[in-house]
Amino acid sequence: MIIYENVDKCFAIESTSGSIGDLPDGSRSYPINSSVFGKSSLEQGLYGQSKQQTLLSQWLGAPNSPFYRFVGTDVTLELSRCNNVSPQEAVKVIQSIRYLK
Repeated sequence: MIIYENVDKCFAIESTSGSIGDLPDGSRSYPINSSVFGKSSLEQGLYGQSKQQTLLSQWLGAPNSPFYRFVGTDVTLELSRCNNVSPQEAVKVIQSIRYLK
């Protein structure tokens, strides 16, 4: 997991090599259209340890490659001391993810 923090805002990009499932729909969905990963969604809802609405994306990736997702505040303990970026900014972050060559 890579964590980004700036003053009072934070988020993480999490990765895994497999064993992923679909994320339950949140109270609000934001479309993602990634040139690398295709179409997906960012969900706003209660996930992980969160006690208030937070952001979490569906897993993004291709077969036989790592999967990635955006993780908002309070989903994990490491992200419990800051605030979310806006959903629109989260979508921009997700759409900017590229594989390194």
